[in-house]
Amino acid sequence: MNQSKKGFVSFDLLFAALPLLLMLSHLFTIVWMATESGENSLRYTEKMGKLTSIADYLVKRGAVERSLQETGFLGTATYKPNVIDRTELGRINVEGIRKWMELDSLEISLDSAPGSGTCIYRIVLLDDEATKLYVCGD
Repeated sequence: MNQSKKGFVSFDLLFAALPLLLMLSHLFTIVWMATESGENSLRYTEKMGKLTSIADYLVKRGAVERSLQETGFLGTATYKPNVIDRTELGRINVEGIRKWMELDSLEISLDSAPGSGTCIYRIVLLDDEATKLYVCGD
């Protein structure tokens, strides 16, 4: 008689522990999925921030028209934000910016957005005509 009670106790323990193990397994899966989603969101936000910084630099300082004013020994330059100079845009070291910002790829274009990567654009003035400056990267 004692033997059968031990069998029932072990079966009872097994059936009580099984739902707990399943719930713990489900909980770990949910936590893992939430962490993965958060990491992906953080990566996307970081990439958008980098592309936005590059576009803002190009539009405000990097590829804009400049007029130099000589004032004796020190010269100053006046920048014209959003007025793009094609020669200044051609001088931009895209590869250096890509490495510095730790991006896999970076493309800067006035024509249209390339097919790959995430793209943002800024409306700029080029030859007295409004156009879009695309900055795309991965």
